[in-house]
Amino acid sequence: DVAVRLHFDWEDDRVQVRSVRSDSAEGDAACVTVRPRVEANVRIRVPRWAPRESLRLTVGGKPAPLRLVGDFAFVPSCGPGPVELHYALPRRTSRERVGELEVEYHWRGDEIVGVTPQSAFYPMYPDA
Repeated sequence: DVAVRLHFDWEDDRVQVRSVRSDSAEGDAACVTVRPRVEANVRIRVPRWAPRESLRLTVGGKPAPLRLVGDFAFVPSCGPGPVELHYALPRRTSRERVGELEVEYHWRGDEIVGVTPQSAFYPMYPDA
């Protein structure tokens, strides 16, 4: 099997992985593209925070049925064509107390995209 656990760009003699995040009129979305270089089953980890209704799978550029095995999208040996897993990047806000200050973290999928309030001395993130 070729198993992709992390959605980072990666390349070796067995596989090439590319991960892209974008925003559009339909909303924030991610796509991980897996190009196996060996004849093997492909397993792509699905982030637990990704809304299940947003998952879409294509194999060789054509829609394919999504088969989940545990936390992975499973594609039986499919040849050299790319396997793409598309999913939404939901936005949410979390709060945490840091000393005497209550801080809001603004998330897009698994990345922090803003922090409120900002420190005038050294802001870490864009103002939300």
